Amino acid sequence: MMLDLGPFSDENFDRKKWVNSACQSRHPQDSVDKHLADLEMKIQMVSEEIGASLEEQSASSLLRVPRATREVIRLRDDAVSLRSAVSSILDKLKKAEGLSAESIMALAKYDIVKQRMEAAYETLQDAAGLTQLSSTVEDVFASGDLPRAAETLANMRHCLSAVGEVAEFANVRKQLEVLEDRLDSMVQPRLTDAISNRKVEVAQDLRGILIRIGRFKSMELHYTKVHLKPIKQLWEDFDLKQPPSNKLATDKTSNEIQSATSSILFSTWLPNFYDELLLYLEQEWKWCMVAFPEDYKSLVPKLLIETMVAVGASFVSRINLATGDVVPETKSLGKGILDILSGDMPKGIKIQTKHLEALIELHNMTQTFARNIQHLFSESDLRVLMDTLKSVYLPYESFKQRYGQMERAILSAEIAGVDLRGAVTRGVGAQGIELSETVRRMEESIPQVIVLLEAAVERCISFTGGSEADELIIAVDDIMLLYISTLQETLKSVRIVCGVDHGGDGVGSRKEMSLDKKDGQSSRRSDSISNEEEWSIVQGALQILTVTDCLTSRSSVFEASLRATLARLSTALSVSVFGSSADQNLSHAASDDGNGEPSLGGRAALDVAAVRLIDVPEKARKLFNLLSQSKDPRFHALPLASQRVAAFADTVNELVYDVLISKVRQRLSDVSRLPIWSSVEEQSAYHLPTFSASPQSYVTNVGEYLLTLPQQLEPLAEGIANSDANNEEAQFFATEWMFKVAEGATALYMEQLRGIQYITDRGAQQLSVDIEYLSNVLSALSMPIPPVLSTFHTCLSTPRDQLRDLIKSDSGNQLDLPTANLIYLSVEADEKSWESDPHNKDRMNKLPDSILESCIIPLLPMRDAVETSLISRRWRHLWRHSVLTRHNLEFDYPNVFGIDYEVKRYSLKVEQKSFLPPISTRNLDAWVPLAIAKGVEDIQLLLDRPYLTSYVFSYQLLFQGSSTLKHLALCDCDLRQPPPDFDGFNNLRSLSLSYVTLDQIFMAHLFPNCLLLESLKIKNCHGLSHLNIVGDRLSDLKLSQCGGIEISAPNLVSLEFCGDFSTIISVTTSPRLARIVADVERMRPAVHSCLASFPELETLHLQYWDEGYRLSQISSDITFRNLKQLSLNQSQSGTSDHNLDRLKSVRDLITAAPLLEEFVLTEYTSRFPDEIRYNVECSGSFKHDHLKRVKLQGFLGNWYEMKFAIWIMKNAAKLEILVLTPGGSAYDVNFEKWIDVRDRRKYPSSWKQDMSKD
Repeated sequence: MMLDLGPFSDENFDRKKWVNSACQSRHPQDSVDKHLADLEMKIQMVSEEIGASLEEQSASSLLRVPRATREVIRLRDDAVSLRSAVSSILDKLKKAEGLSAESIMALAKYDIVKQRMEAAYETLQDAAGLTQLSSTVEDVFASGDLPRAAETLANMRHCLSAVGEVAEFANVRKQLEVLEDRLDSMVQPRLTDAISNRKVEVAQDLRGILIRIGRFKSMELHYTKVHLKPIKQLWEDFDLKQPPSNKLATDKTSNEIQSATSSILFSTWLPNFYDELLLYLEQEWKWCMVAFPEDYKSLVPKLLIETMVAVGASFVSRINLATGDVVPETKSLGKGILDILSGDMPKGIKIQTKHLEALIELHNMTQTFARNIQHLFSESDLRVLMDTLKSVYLPYESFKQRYGQMERAILSAEIAGVDLRGAVTRGVGAQGIELSETVRRMEESIPQVIVLLEAAVERCISFTGGSEADELIIAVDDIMLLYISTLQETLKSVRIVCGVDHGGDGVGSRKEMSLDKKDGQSSRRSDSISNEEEWSIVQGALQILTVTDCLTSRSSVFEASLRATLARLSTALSVSVFGSSADQNLSHAASDDGNGEPSLGGRAALDVAAVRLIDVPEKARKLFNLLSQSKDPRFHALPLASQRVAAFADTVNELVYDVLISKVRQRLSDVSRLPIWSSVEEQSAYHLPTFSASPQSYVTNVGEYLLTLPQQLEPLAEGIANSDANNEEAQFFATEWMFKVAEGATALYMEQLRGIQYITDRGAQQLSVDIEYLSNVLSALSMPIPPVLSTFHTCLSTPRDQLRDLIKSDSGNQLDLPTANLIYLSVEADEKSWESDPHNKDRMNKLPDSILESCIIPLLPMRDAVETSLISRRWRHLWRHSVLTRHNLEFDYPNVFGIDYEVKRYSLKVEQKSFLPPISTRNLDAWVPLAIAKGVEDIQLLLDRPYLTSYVFSYQLLFQGSSTLKHLALCDCDLRQPPPDFDGFNNLRSLSLSYVTLDQIFMAHLFPNCLLLESLKIKNCHGLSHLNIVGDRLSDLKLSQCGGIEISAPNLVSLEFCGDFSTIISVTTSPRLARIVADVERMRPAVHSCLASFPELETLHLQYWDEGYRLSQISSDITFRNLKQLSLNQSQSGTSDHNLDRLKSVRDLITAAPLLEEFVLTEYTSRFPDEIRYNVECSGSFKHDHLKRVKLQGFLGNWYEMKFAIWIMKNAAKLEILVLTPGGSAYDVNFEKWIDVRDRRKYPSSWKQDMSKD
C-alpha cells in the first residue's frame, strides 16, 4: 500500500479524520490491529526517508553558499564597470549633441536665408510679370477673348498679392480694379442672355470667368436680377386682376382701391401665387442643378430671399388690409389690424376675433408654402435653409411682435360683452327675480370665458407656434383678473339686492364697523320684504355657491390644460433652439451624421417657432425657462388669477354667510338693551297667582329661523347631489353651512348677553327661559351647546344667594369661570346704591387683580386692553397676561387702530431686543399663521437672541392657499430645507434676511418660486458657500459678507455690498444698474474693472478700510462713462506713503469719470510727518469739464489736503462749490445709516508754515 503524503502538508490537517479514513481503506480480511501496525510502520519509514533526504540536501546547500557569494561579488563588480562605461558614453553623446545642435541651428539659419532668397526671386519674377501683364492687358481685352482676359487679370491679382504694398504698383492695383469692373460689365449681358435662354454651357463658361476674377457675388446678383422681374410680375398680377371700375377710380388713393378689392380676392389669390412661385423655383432648381452644380444649393434660395425682401412692404400692407376686409367697419375705412393697434381709427372700432382669424388663415397658407420650400431646398445648408424660411415668414413678424396686444384687446372686448348685470336695483319687490337672473348669468358666463381662453391658446399655437407663449400667459392672466373683477363688482350689486349693503362700497356685515346704524337700516329694509321674497333671496344667495364651485373647478381644469400645453411645447421645440447663442444652436442643430449631411433632428426643429427664435437667444432662453417650469407640478401658469379666484370664493362665502345671518343679526341687535333685564316685579296689594315665564319673541324668531335652515339648504343640497357619489358630499355641505350659521347666531347672542350691564331677579328668570329655548333649538339641530351659553343658563337659573357657592363648588368647575364671574357681578350690582354711594364710583379698582386679568380685560378689544395700562400704576402690566395668552389675536383695524382707521396695508412686526425677556417660540408659531389668515402683507420678525438658539421658522406657518404675504424680514432665525411643495413665497415682493441660517437648498428653491421679487437683502447669513441670484424683476439688492456671488438680474438698479469685492464672481445681464454702494476690504484692480463695466452707473459710493495696504493704481484704460456722483469714505491708518498713494488713486478715479458732477471725500486721517511733505505730487494737465460740487469731510488742514484741494480748483473748469469741513455726515454701508464724522484729531500747528514753504 502506497502512502499519500499530500494531506500532511495541509494547514488544516486533522489527524483523527486521517486515521479514520485510513482505517476505512483496509482490506476486509485484514484485522484493524494489523492494518494500524502496518500503517504506523510505513509512516515511520517515510519520516526517516524524509529526514535523511533533508539532511543530505542541507549539507549540499551549505557547500554551494561560498560559490554563490563569489558569483554575487563578481556580478556587482561587473555592474559598476558597466555603469562607468555607460556614463562615459553619455558624456560623449552630450558633447556630440551640443556640436550637432549648433550645426543644425546653423543649417536652419541657412535654410531661412535660402527661403527668403527664393521668395525674393519669385517676387521679382512676379513684379516683372506684373509689369509685362500691365502692358499687354489692353491687347487681350481688344481681342475679345474673355477667358484669356480673366486669366490675365487673375495673374495680375496673384502678382500684386506677392509684391505687397509697394508704392510703385499702386497705380497697377487701381488699374486692376477698373479692369475687373470692365470685364464684369462685358460678361453681364452675355450671362443675362445665357440665363434667360437656358444656355447651360455658355452660363458655365461665364460663371468660370467671374469666379476666376473673384466676382461670384456679381454672378448671384445677375442671376437674381434676371429672375426677380418675372416673379414681381406674378406679385403685381394681383392688382392687374382687379375689376376695371377700381382701376379707373382716380379720386381714391391706392390704399382705398386695394381695400375695396382685396376683401374677396387676396385670401383666394395668395395660394395661387404661392403655387406659381413654387413651380417657378422648382424649374430653376432643376436647371441650376445642371448649369451650376456647385452653386444651386445657395443660388435658388438666395433668389427667394431677395424676392421676399422686394415684396415685403407690399406683403405686409396686403395682409393688413385683408384682415380688415372681414369686418364691414374696417373694410369701409380701408384699415386693418395694424391700424387698429396703432390707434389710427375712429373711437369705438376695436380689434375683433374675425381680424385675427383672417390673419391666421393667411399665415396657414404661408406655412404650407414654407413646408414645400423646406422640402424643395432640403439639400441646402441648414443656415441657408433657416434664412430662407425666415424670409418667408418675415411679412408676419410685425404682427407676431404685437400678438400679446392683439390677444389682450380681443379677449377684453369679448369679456366686456358678457352681460352679468341682472341685479340692477329696480325697487322693492323684484329682488328675488333680479338675484336669480344674475346668478344664472354669472354661472353661464364661466364656461363662455373658459372657451374664449381656450380659443386664445389655440390661436397662439396656430399663429406663433408657441413662440409667444409667455405673452399669452400674461394676457390670459390679465383677462382672468378682469373677468373676476367684473364678478366682484357684480357681487356688490348682489349684496345690495340681498339687503346686506345699501349702496356705496359693500363691506361685509361681519366687519365690526357701524353695526348699530347698519342693523337699523337692515331692520327697516327687512320689514318691507315679504317671506316669499326673503326665501327667494336666500335661495339666490345659496345658488351663488355653485358659481364659486364652477369657477374654481373650471379655472383649475383650464390651468392644468394650459400647463400641459406648455409641457408639450417644451417637448416639441428643439432644445437646440434654446442655447446660449445662435451659433451654438446652429452648430448643435447642424451636427453631421457622418456623411456630411445635416442631422434629421436639426431639420425637424425648423418649425415656425424655431425659425423665429433661433436668432433671439435671450427671448428663447426666457421662453424655455417658462416651459421647463411648466413641467413642475407646483407651477402656476396663472398665479394672479388663481389667487383672485380664491379671494372671490372667500367673498362669496362671506356674502352667503351675511345673507343667512342677517335676520339673526337683526333680531338680536338690541337684546342687551331690553328693559326687561332691569325690570322689577311690581308689588300688589292683592295676592295674585304667579306664572312661569315664556320665551320672548326675539329668541323665538331666531329659533324658528334656525329650524328652517335645513329646509332652505335642501334645494342646494339636491343640486349638488345629482348622483349617488355626491350625495354624502351634499349632506356634509348643507350640515356645514347650517352649523356655521347656528354658531354665528350663538356667538351674536352671547355677545349681546355680555353687554347686559345690570339684571334683576325677574330679568334673570326671563333670560334663563330664553337661553333654554335657544339651547333646545341647537339640540334639535344636533349642535353642541357652547359652554358659555350653558354657563349663562346655569348661573341665571340659580338663586342670587346661592350663586357664589355654586361658583366655588365642585360643579362650578364645569362652568366657564370668566363668564360665571361676570354674571355674578351683574346680578350683585345694585343700580340705586351704585348711583347714590360716591364710594362705589371706583368699584373697579376694588376688584382683585385675578378678576381684572381673567374676567374684565379679556372681554375688551386688544387696543382697549393695551390702553388700560394708562389708567394707573396698578394697571400698567395687568393687560399683558390676557393679551399675550389669547388663542386668537385679532390683528384687524378695530382692535389695533380703532374703529375709524382706514387700513392701507396689514402688517405684523415683532422686534425683540437682547435686554428684554425672550419671546416664546410657541407665541411666534401662533402669531404668524394668524397674521397670514388675516391677510397680512408684511411680516417682520426682528429677533435678538444672543444666548438662545435661533428661532426655527416653520414653513408650515405659511401654507395658505391664497397667501397675501408680500414683504418678509427675518433676523436671527433658522430658515433651511423648505418642503418640495412649498409655495408660500409666490407673491413676495421684498425679502430681508439678517443673521439667518440658510442652506443651498433654500436658495435654489427661492428664486424659481419668487418671480415677483423686487428687493432682496442678505446680511451676515450663515450656511452659504455659493450664492446665485436670479430675478427678472429684482431691482434692489443688498449683500453683506457673502461669498461666491453670481448675479443675473436684467432690471437691477441699485446694489449695496459689504465685504471682499473679489467674492463677486460675475454680474451679468444688468444693463440698468445705476447705483452701487460698497464697503470693500481692499481696492484691487479687479474692483475698478468690475465697477467700470456697468454702462449706466451714475452713483458710486465706496467705503474701504485697508489698514496700511497700498492702493492699486487705476489703469488708464478704465473709464466710468456715465458716472455723475462719487462718494468715498476712506480710513488712512497706514504709513504716510500709503496715504499719499490714496490721494493719487482718488485723483485717478476723478480723472477716469469725465462726466462727474459731484464728489464727496470723507477721510479719517492723521497728520503726516514734516520730513516727507515734499514727496507728494498732485499734478496733471487733465481738465475736468463737468465737476461742479466738491466736499472734503474730515478735513484737518494738512498740507497734502490743501494741495489736493488746489489741484481740484485748478483742474475743475466749471467748479461751483468747494466745501472743506472737519465734520459732516457720511453713509455707512455696514450699519445702513448716515453717521456724523467726528473730529477726533487736533489741527496741525504748522500747516500754514508748511504751505508757505511749498
